[in-house]
Order: sequence, then structure tokens, then C-alpha cells
Amino acid sequence: MNLRRVSPAELARRAGLSRQAISKWNPNPRWQTIQKVAQALKLAPEQLTRSLLSGISPEEQKRVIALTLWDHLYPGLPDFIAALVRQERKAVARYIQAFGILNAEKVFGKWVYQKFDSYSGFLPPALRKDLRQLCLTLQEMHLI
Repeated sequence: MNLRRVSPAELARRAGLSRQAISKWNPNPRWQTIQKVAQALKLAPEQLTRSLLSGISPEEQKRVIALTLWDHLYPGLPDFIAALVRQERKAVARYIQAFGILNAEKVFGKWVYQKFDSYSGFLPPALRKDLRQLCLTLQEMHLI
């Protein structure tokens, strides 16, 4: 799923939905809503609803669940994915903590560096410090 440069408002516009339909995405959205959002993201509806865990081993599935859902902040992976689509700060921080900022850049683009301060408070202090230094270095090099 490529969320690069797609704000929730833009996604709503592209999908022909209200901003509220995107911002209040619940764990069991209507199929029609899923179809519209998937079309706006140029995905098959099945891709949008499919678990992040498809195609990986059961051991790896357990690892991904442990990394993303360990504190029950999100009831399940569909909820976590919906929060990522909405670019919720806690979800973005959790994704970066679990999979790294370089993987997050592949999903969100340079936004992860440019908006670092908006979600950095949800990162562990040591990781926050290291990533802040990375962001500053990238800014100094005019890469973001």
C-alpha cells in the first residue's frame, strides 16, 4: 500500500467520500467505502482489507503482531492499518518503531522526516534522539 503524499482529506476527495468517513474509519467499514478507498489508492479492495501478514510464515506473523499490537493500542491489524491510512501519529510512530524509518519512508515518503516532531513524542527516548539527529542531518544535506 502506497500512502505517499495522500492526506486523509485528499483520499476522501479521490474516493468521493466525506472526510469524516476516512477519519472515523472503523474496524468494520461498509464494503462500498472499502471499494471507494481502494480505488482512490489504486488498489484492489482485497489488498486494502488483506492483513499485513499475508504471505509470511506463522513465526513472522507472530513477530509482526508482537511488534505492532503488544500493548493493545489497536485491537487488530485492520485497525492499525486504518490508523496508518489516517496518518495517526501513534500509528506512524509504532510503524517506525517496528519496521524502521527507511521502511516508513517507502510507505509515506519524505513526510516521515518532515513531520518528525508531530509524532516523535510517541517514540522511545533513545530512538527519538537517534532519529532526530538523522532528520537534522538530512535537512543540513538538503535531502528533505
